[in-house]
Amino acid sequence: MTSLKKEWIWLIALIVISFFANSGVIEVNLMESRNLTTAREMLQKGNWLEPTMNGELRFEKPPLPTWLAATSMAVFGQDNRFFLRMPAGIAAALLIFFLFKLVKELTDDKKIPFWAAGTAATSFYVFFMARDICWDIFCHSFMLGAIWQLHRGLHNRLSNNLNFIYSAILMVLSFLSKGPVSFFALLLPYLIASLIAYGPAPFKQKLKPLSSMVIIVIVFSSIWPLYIYFIHPDYSVYVAQKESAAWISRNTKPFYHYWSFTAQSGIWIILATAALVFPYAAKRINRFGNYRFMATWVWASVILLSLFPEKKERYLLPVLLPLAILTAYYLHYLIASFANNNHTRSDTIILRINSWISGLAALILPIAVFWMIRKNGFSPGVIITAVSFIGFWGIAYYLLKSGVKKNPESLWRGMTALVALTCLLVFYQIPQIVQKNPNFRPYYELRQKPELEQVPFFGNFSWDGKHLEMVWASGREIKQWDPIANPALPVNAPLVLISKAPADSILSPEILHNYTIENIGLFDANLQKRWGGSVLRNHVTLIKPKN
Repeated sequence: MTSLKKEWIWLIALIVISFFANSGVIEVNLMESRNLTTAREMLQKGNWLEPTMNGELRFEKPPLPTWLAATSMAVFGQDNRFFLRMPAGIAAALLIFFLFKLVKELTDDKKIPFWAAGTAATSFYVFFMARDICWDIFCHSFMLGAIWQLHRGLHNRLSNNLNFIYSAILMVLSFLSKGPVSFFALLLPYLIASLIAYGPAPFKQKLKPLSSMVIIVIVFSSIWPLYIYFIHPDYSVYVAQKESAAWISRNTKPFYHYWSFTAQSGIWIILATAALVFPYAAKRINRFGNYRFMATWVWASVILLSLFPEKKERYLLPVLLPLAILTAYYLHYLIASFANNNHTRSDTIILRINSWISGLAALILPIAVFWMIRKNGFSPGVIITAVSFIGFWGIAYYLLKSGVKKNPESLWRGMTALVALTCLLVFYQIPQIVQKNPNFRPYYELRQKPELEQVPFFGNFSWDGKHLEMVWASGREIKQWDPIANPALPVNAPLVLISKAPADSILSPEILHNYTIENIGLFDANLQKRWGGSVLRNHVTLIKPKN
């Protein structure tokens, strides 16, 4: 088997394991609940162009990821989280493919694209977002594909105007996934880096196809927003103002909040940070690639994202893509320098520190997982515990040996194997690791009760947005009803009341006397030990006519 075939097998295995293995074990979070609830209502009501969430118009995000979620739901149903998250995994796989193809445009070396793709696939926030049905992985995946085609059109002699058309199509798909977000966070930094590294000449030479590309993007990206505006003008304006205001008033953090961004690459933090230290890395990486282009792309993205007061760690996903490319080039330097015995003391220190820290992590991880599971009151399986210790300690030995032998390529393989084994064995045990609430009882149970089919649901609790997790999990819309302020039933019985207080303490005496009040139970969807005001802990009551 040739070396390149082995690289392909390794990369495909990394993608499958990182993005799909055990992707259904984690509970659906709030962001996913919003998307999946909207997708479910698309199927139920056929409102593909005018989506709703819990019965109310939902125009805050473009519909493409929700269309994909609804399609998966139509084929596989809404109860299997693996299939619900599959579109996100496929989008992440496309992201890695586009990254691989882009790096092939940057270098004639046959291995750097594999290293870049493998590094990206095992970067923390990349494989984390691949298991999350939200919008970011889709918009950045399509945009990276657009950048690949754009870069090929600008710099490859074998390119033609079709590359700009393909780029435009992918940009439209990105816009339909999360509006202009990826244009700002991924495309604009790439353009800045290109102008600084290559100058304006490539753009001037391709002015006509570039103009056509821009026109196509503007025209086709505008179709859905304009349709929504003409159908619901006032609400569309309200949503646009709300979303714009969120960037400066919600989740605000200081300007420097993102400056630890290399930590979001997870296991690659040491190599990625070293690759960004200009006096050290520039002269080393410039032997093999355009350091100015790659480093500028990273820093431009970080600086632009830092300009907005609203900051979330998942917004750093587009930064990790050029960072993975830069890390791969730095790895190439290390491999070449150690192979030719012209490495420096700094190179050895960085390599061995990376080896020791990642090896130590592999040694500690199975012990920590075993301890957390036992602490939460569960009994870890004997077989999976044994496999975990053997697997992680075997990788630890391999990583430490790579440092001793000064073998950067073996170190890279050991680090990617460590992430892959984590996805296989640790993720499998996440429910036992994170569930600390002994009274955990999910609202999914309500879907399985035949007597609740076709029965409307009402809620009396804090409507702070978190309630959408209940809306998704219970399988139907939940309308507001305050039995104290409005004592009469909102609809004819039967109906279900989800309330913070027990039903018999808030229902009127008339309802208690004239209807059968059946206590279904106390539901608590909090994985942690959180009580009191949590919106996810409620009494569920069926109110039905007396026989």
